[in-house]
Amino acid sequence: MILCADHGVDPTTPSTDHSREYSPLMALGLRRGRYDGCQEDVGATAFALLTAEKPPLGGRVIGGA
Repeated sequence: MILCADHGVDPTTPSTDHSREYSPLMALGLRRGRYDGCQEDVGATAFALLTAEKPPLGGRVIGGA
């Protein structure tokens, strides 16, 4: 199971657009700890875990799953 937000929110601006802030990521079956990477890595990891194949698009598989 992978849970994540679609973007962070910069508390110094009135907008809720994608911003510089981090978004939370919780994933069962992956190594514990902080992960600093791109949002596209979440999609690549989900694809790899669900299909056991290399993702066809951009993104790095988190933890080499």
